[in-house]
Amino acid sequence: MHRSLSLPSQAASAAEARRFACDLVSDLGLQCEFGLTLVVSELVTNAVRYGEAPIELAIHVAPDRVRVEVTDASPVSPRMSLAPPEAVSGRGLSLIDTVAVCWGVEPCPGSGKVVWAEVDPSAITLLG
Repeated sequence: MHRSLSLPSQAASAAEARRFACDLVSDLGLQCEFGLTLVVSELVTNAVRYGEAPIELAIHVAPDRVRVEVTDASPVSPRMSLAPPEAVSGRGLSLIDTVAVCWGVEPCPGSGKVVWAEVDPSAITLLG
C-alpha cells in the first residue's frame, strides 16, 4: 500500500502528516503507534524548517516494513547534530535514528532530495 500527500511549507503540516499516517494505517486495520508518528512528524518538520517547497509525504506499508519518505526542493542534505540538553530543537534526526530501522537521504533527479526512514512493523500493531 502506498499513499502520498502534498503539504504546505508551514508548521501545521507536521500535525496534518501525522493524521494522514494514522488514517492510512487505520484503513489497513492497524493501530498507529508512537514510532511511526515520531518519524513522520520529525521528517516533515525538518522539510518545513530547513527544506524548500514543494513538500511531499509518501508512506509505503509492506508486510515487513513501513517506509516514510519526505521530498522537498532543497538539495541540501540534513545532518545529525548533537544538541545540548537545554536546546529546544536539533534532535530530530537523532530521534529518527533511535526509532527507525534505517534512514537516509537520496538526491532527486534535477533538484531536491528525499529523506526517508523505515519503521519496523512492530511500530504498528493489528487492531482488536
